[in-house]
Amino acid sequence: MIIDCEKHQRLRRGSREFLEEKSPTARVIELFDHPQGFERRLWKHAAFLGWYGMLISERFGGFRLTSRPLLDLAVIAEEHGRLVQPGPLVPTNVVAYAIDQFGTEEQRREHLLAIASGETIAAWCLAEDPRSWELTDLAVTAAVTDNGFVVNGIKVCVQAAEAADLLLVTARTESGLVQLLIPARPRGVTLWPRSYIDRTRRLYDVQFDDVFVPATSQLGGYGDVEQHVEQQLRIAKVLQCAESAAGAARLVERCLAYPTSRERHTGGGRTCRHTMADLILAAEIASTAARNAASAAADLHADAAVAIDVAEIVVNDVYAFIAAELVRIFGDDGLTHDSELEVHLRRAQGNQLMFGSADAHREHLRRLVGCLTAGDASRSR
Repeated sequence: MIIDCEKHQRLRRGSREFLEEKSPTARVIELFDHPQGFERRLWKHAAFLGWYGMLISERFGGFRLTSRPLLDLAVIAEEHGRLVQPGPLVPTNVVAYAIDQFGTEEQRREHLLAIASGETIAAWCLAEDPRSWELTDLAVTAAVTDNGFVVNGIKVCVQAAEAADLLLVTARTESGLVQLLIPARPRGVTLWPRSYIDRTRRLYDVQFDDVFVPATSQLGGYGDVEQHVEQQLRIAKVLQCAESAAGAARLVERCLAYPTSRERHTGGGRTCRHTMADLILAAEIASTAARNAASAAADLHADAAVAIDVAEIVVNDVYAFIAAELVRIFGDDGLTHDSELEVHLRRAQGNQLMFGSADAHREHLRRLVGCLTAGDASRSR
């Protein structure tokens, strides 16, 4: 978990009490059949706690708890992961960050207060292949016209596209990557629900057929867009890792709370102690990796990308390992049917694929380390 200062402790305590009262596991399961998967009313209520304004400047309606707002938001992500909460917390905050950092004054005034207050839900249309989130694979086009862009192509794995009021679309022009702010569901946009193992989230494929976007919707210029998108991805990964690490810790906590049942299923004695020691150690490793990634990203460390890839490789696999191990231990009691354990297992398996698989992150990490090594060698000559 994030190392708590006093402010973080209050934030964690207040967020946990809110979620345990308003959105316990039983309510999360009830929302499996909800068209959007979460309650808009509760989303707006949570806005009063500052959940969607932490990466927004205060003059545009944001809320800054400390000088490291990404760590503040990671505390919220942890509490969401602990109770496997529905709703697009991550993409909405990523889009808010992008507008705050790279948008025009007019774009900030138009969108940020509405996002911070819970009035606007945002979705990020980035990936075009569920197995790859690499920018080099992007092929959705934004053809430049005299007064704007015409977008064509399909984005996949877009969380909460049906509920979103605003889409941030990363596309390719002849001049390079471009990011466009598009009001949800303009003419030419079609949504296709995507089957997804995590029943707390709604993913969609979003098809763009000659969608016109005015020039005023362009977010930033052309030259730095790749760096902007990489930074947005880092934030998304940090928040997801915080969710996964907290989910893993929650599962271990729940297992420790039922010693009699646990010992019966693991054979008791030394076997039980070894099993629990492995799970506790795994959860602690995940927490450390997630915390290191969040701190590196918050402080813009040179090795932040490396820390985040390491966290993505470790944390989501640990979460899935712990969930699967507890299913093995307790599954014959029926605890995997519409239970907290089942919800965690599905979230863990979904997080293993979102933003790229562990293998994809390993390959990305190899390239990063290669670049860093080459840079060090060049400087030493």
